[in-house]
Amino acid sequence: MSIVSGLKHLYYSYCSKPETDRALYKAIRRTGAKRLLELGVGDCQRASRLIAAAAHFADARDVRYVGVDLFEARPAGVARGVSLKEAFRRLKATGAAVQLLPGNAFTALARSANALGPMDLIVISADQDADSLERAWFYVPRLLTTSTRVFRETVDGSGALEMRELRMSDIETLVSGRGRRAA
Repeated sequence: MSIVSGLKHLYYSYCSKPETDRALYKAIRRTGAKRLLELGVGDCQRASRLIAAAAHFADARDVRYVGVDLFEARPAGVARGVSLKEAFRRLKATGAAVQLLPGNAFTALARSANALGPMDLIVISADQDADSLERAWFYVPRLLTTSTRVFRETVDGSGALEMRELRMSDIETLVSGRGRRAA
């Protein structure tokens, strides 16, 4: 743990933009999260910061990052992210174990939830397709432990981003609302 790493973590936790992401970096500090799952990688900026925050408390080689995104398959008119190849190049440079899963939340988790194992931190970006995400909740319990922290980014009525931590009871409600139809 270096001074530079410590200063970066403080910056991420208290000064970084968007302000909503600060809760994620603080959660990593409190829990020592090393296994990270992000639904919606976008431009890789938050992913890089999540990995850096986790690497502050562990060796970067012990950090595992899994990113789910449409990558090149993003529909026209949607905010552009990076290509799968570019995302892998950027995130691999962090030194973490990086696994990128192309597809929407439902298809990616349906294919891989059993193999991924438990995660310490799950981040759901606001850009996720509502139907796909609703169907994906069925697979989320396979990724949880009693200490897993789950955060969901949403857009409020004024268009501003909000980050909310979901309680286990929230997740159970989301799972039960769709679980019977997803099987």
